[in-house]
Amino acid sequence: MSKDLYVKNLTDATGEEELRTLFAVAGKVSYIHLVKDPRSGDFCGSAYVKMATEAQAKEAIELLDGAWVNNRLIGVSIARPQQPVGSAPAPRSAKPGSKPGNKFGAKPAGKFGSKPTGKPGAKPAGKSGSKPPGRPGPSRGGRS
Repeated sequence: MSKDLYVKNLTDATGEEELRTLFAVAGKVSYIHLVKDPRSGDFCGSAYVKMATEAQAKEAIELLDGAWVNNRLIGVSIARPQQPVGSAPAPRSAKPGSKPGNKFGAKPAGKFGSKPTGKPGAKPAGKSGSKPPGRPGPSRGGRS
């Protein structure tokens, strides 16, 4: 388990000192980073908090995940490792050998795929002369 925690759903009014005081109930806070938008510099509503020990990090999750802070329920979880800049995850639909289209590799024929349109139970196009199976009726050969 890591000592780094990810805190989400914070209000704009939440500051570093308030987070430090809040997380101090679980132990010593080593570091706090408030996430800001790189272009505007505005607070994004999340933060990273590093606790002194893994036991304190676990305690902080148990105590503070789902806590009510500044009229919001916050989420506290283990922080995932940071990805290197420029290495975005591959798109889910890009699988080797797949064709463009839906997740099954084929493009749908119409609004609802290849199913015929019309009323439920309507006869498919091109089979107007056949009778439904199991129904009594005159045969195709004519009257006898």
